[in-house]
Amino acid sequence: MSGCLNCGETTPISKRTHKHIKYCNSKCSNEYYKKTNRYYTKDPNLERKRKEREEKKKREQARLEWYKENWLTMEQIAEHFGLTKSSISYRAKKLKVESELVLDGNVWKAFYPPEAIEKLDTIEEIPEGYITSEEAAKLIGRPSAKSFFILDRSSLPVKKIRITINGRTALANYYLPEDVIEWNKRRLEEREKLAEENKRIQEEEKIKKEAKRQADIKKRRMEKKDRSIEKKKIRRAEIEERKLQKERDRKEFYANKIYDMRGIVRIPDSRMESYERKLFSIRFKRLHKNERNVSKKTGELKDGVLEAVVLNTKWHDDRLNNGITHHLSCSKCEQRLPYTSFLFRSCGRGRRQVCRICASSRYKAKKPQIKKKNPMQKFRSLVGQTIKTDLAKTRNAFVEDLNIPMIWEFIEENLGYDAQGLCDHLESHFGSKMNWENHGHGGNGNLQGQYCWNIDHVVPRSALKFDSLDHPNFAKCWVLENIRPLEFMENMSRQFNS
Repeated sequence: MSGCLNCGETTPISKRTHKHIKYCNSKCSNEYYKKTNRYYTKDPNLERKRKEREEKKKREQARLEWYKENWLTMEQIAEHFGLTKSSISYRAKKLKVESELVLDGNVWKAFYPPEAIEKLDTIEEIPEGYITSEEAAKLIGRPSAKSFFILDRSSLPVKKIRITINGRTALANYYLPEDVIEWNKRRLEEREKLAEENKRIQEEEKIKKEAKRQADIKKRRMEKKDRSIEKKKIRRAEIEERKLQKERDRKEFYANKIYDMRGIVRIPDSRMESYERKLFSIRFKRLHKNERNVSKKTGELKDGVLEAVVLNTKWHDDRLNNGITHHLSCSKCEQRLPYTSFLFRSCGRGRRQVCRICASSRYKAKKPQIKKKNPMQKFRSLVGQTIKTDLAKTRNAFVEDLNIPMIWEFIEENLGYDAQGLCDHLESHFGSKMNWENHGHGGNGNLQGQYCWNIDHVVPRSALKFDSLDHPNFAKCWVLENIRPLEFMENMSRQFNS
């Protein structure tokens, strides 16, 4: 179905049902209802009811006009008293003033008789001798009525009087001055008593807290003392146990050791292992840089050097992999010792004729004369060892990839001076008392209590840390312009102040 049921015209589609609606408009629907007699009946009393409504409307209009002429509306009364309509309504309800509701169009209006004005006029006069809340506040020294209202006024006699404020009626509080003074006196006395009571309670609480605090302190001290005693007992027991263990380890360590003719135990130590590692990782790789090890004819390593390298490599492999340690005889102490007790030498034997201990004792005997004759060698070793120490501190590990010749080779190539150049630089800056013999520390040795000097860095080494020779701080630290000789005590004072 797409046409109107009444006229047959096509109707639009409903948005709700998405179908054609039944009628074109309300006119077609009414005509269709009349034709089909649906929802439509003609009321025979319709005309009578219409006349009755019109007569009722005329009567209500006449009644409204009469009340407007003879009675007063709420707006007129409010204008007379200078109040709002809500104030008049509240006052009329409270005083039970009669009113009449009359329909004005669609709104009901309240009308009051003329004599209602006398009943609604209830404004009271303030009795003589009474003061307002503001005046009462000033009487007792309060800054405003608001600060007066926050006080407890339950015991203060008050007289409530209705007044008009800004077109509204309200109940205001009025007081007698003598009542306010007496009430304030009682209030202050009660406040003082309450303050004294609170102070007493606070003092008692304070005493209790202090007693509890002292008791807690005493308890903690006793617990701390007990813990300290227990820790000391445990510590003593641990120390005793370590001493016993150390003694057991020492006895076990020395139980099967071999002593030489001087009573010295031949113990392989970490220095020996370090020397052996450096021998294979550094020195063997640098043998060709020494002219004495290279043949002038062939330009290759000499046969004796190669033989020494091969021999040491075989011994090293036997010691680490096969557990076999080769022994050699010392020409001085005439003992047969492990080959690791001898330093490397590029000869057919592969190691020196004298063991480390004998060579060390012989060097110590000649050390003062060697240093006195050749200060350059002293400072070469001193600078190289100092640089290795700084690197070890920064890396937090022993430096095995460098030795003193490698360090000086790097300095000569990158900083432009050698050990002799360093000595010449230091000597050019000597003071009047400085010489090669009084270099060192004044706390021990031959220079104890005498004038001495040290090598000082203008920018301290502690401020120029480096973890390799290629680090920029290394060149800044060891360039000649940053190195100078300085009196020992002055150098110490710089260290303490830095």
